[in-house]
Amino acid sequence: MRMTPNKLPSVLLIAGFGVCFSVFSNTSHAALKINEFLAANDSINQDPQGDYDDWIEIYNSGQNTISLDGLYLSDDLSDPTQWAFPSGLSLNAGGYLLVWADKDTSDNPSGIHSAFKLSSGGEEIGLFASDGVTLLDSIAFDAQSDDISYGRFPDGSNNWYPMDSPSPNSANIAAMSETVYF
Repeated sequence: MRMTPNKLPSVLLIAGFGVCFSVFSNTSHAALKINEFLAANDSINQDPQGDYDDWIEIYNSGQNTISLDGLYLSDDLSDPTQWAFPSGLSLNAGGYLLVWADKDTSDNPSGIHSAFKLSSGGEEIGLFASDGVTLLDSIAFDAQSDDISYGRFPDGSNNWYPMDSPSPNSANIAAMSETVYF
């Protein structure tokens, strides 16, 4: 199974109107992590509508609350602006946010529902800055098993493991193995 988290620059500078300013730094949006996902949810947890939809968990590994206004989530790194987080969302330090990957945005505001679904056959997930270009975090994955999530262990780290006890909206505590077997 191929798992590829991407690295990001610590500071991005954009020149505009003759002024250079910082868009994010290691203490702001860089603290946001794709922390766990379940691309084959058969019976683990239901969304507010009672459906067993796939999900993505975002984690704030930083020390401050971070606004998600203007940020994007996508299952296609070549289409970074596929889905924008609803305005007014923020994530507390050490907090988790569950995004239902069910392509049913009409279910908002009862839960947060993206405009795409995850493929259990494998794909990628990307979290992008408000410029719609800067990749904050990503993961590429191969075929997934029913009700086995993949998550960072410990939370926010660079270590990804299969989890036979998915933990949406809470700390990842049950990595199946220290080694991922293919």
